[in-house]
Amino acid sequence: MIRKRKARGDSKLDKLKPESRVLELRDLLLAGATYKEAKAWLLETCNTTTTGDALMHFWHRHCQPIKDEEMSLAAAAAEGLVDRAGAVDWDTAITEFMKQTTFEIISGQEVDAKTKAIYARNWVKLKESNQAAAKAREFVRSKEEAGIDALLDAVKGDKQAEDLLRQLNERLAKKGGAA
Repeated sequence: MIRKRKARGDSKLDKLKPESRVLELRDLLLAGATYKEAKAWLLETCNTTTTGDALMHFWHRHCQPIKDEEMSLAAAAAEGLVDRAGAVDWDTAITEFMKQTTFEIISGQEVDAKTKAIYARNWVKLKESNQAAAKAREFVRSKEEAGIDALLDAVKGDKQAEDLLRQLNERLAKKGGAA
């Protein structure tokens, strides 16, 4: 981790002219430009050469605080959404996000092969997990139905017991249990 430190007195990057060039460099880096691209921009636009080390320290002084604040705000917003959402189906939302992101990555965006493989592998894991969960729910539902059928067979002829079991089955069906 880089310690926060003041810019050197002879820092070319902090003394770009006009002063707006410092902001342009910051915005360029925040937009995702590599240090190689930033060096090329500096040479072409500002007629300045620099090292990757100088760009790294520039990033930590000018860009990292902005990224940290963005992350803090995003976390606060997410916590607020979760608090207000209550019973949101996050599994479906995450599944849709993973599906969309995986599609975008695989469909030609400039992403390295390793990242594509990670997203594709995680999408498959998520899909398998959802299928396993659905299978488990179906298994539980079939066990509930079998249990109710066995109880109905056991109490045949006892009108009061049959009525109670039918009422139980109706309540379960309303709550999403046995049908």
